[in-house]
Amino acid sequence: MRWRASCGSAWRSPNCTSFSTWGFTDRYGSTADTRIYPPRTADSLPWDAALRPKPAYERLLDAFDEA
Repeated sequence: MRWRASCGSAWRSPNCTSFSTWGFTDRYGSTADTRIYPPRTADSLPWDAALRPKPAYERLLDAFDEA
């Protein structure tokens, strides 16, 4: 996901009042493969399955700083 671009677009839109993700960690986020148990981790959220920040986290911080 292009976090920085998505956040920037949201903040520039006068009709946008919030920005949210479908989870915050790859371990249990909505992008995890839930067809199996326990769910297999995915890779599109700001923190990995061990709650370590990923590059997406840094892009979110950049976007917040620019807002």
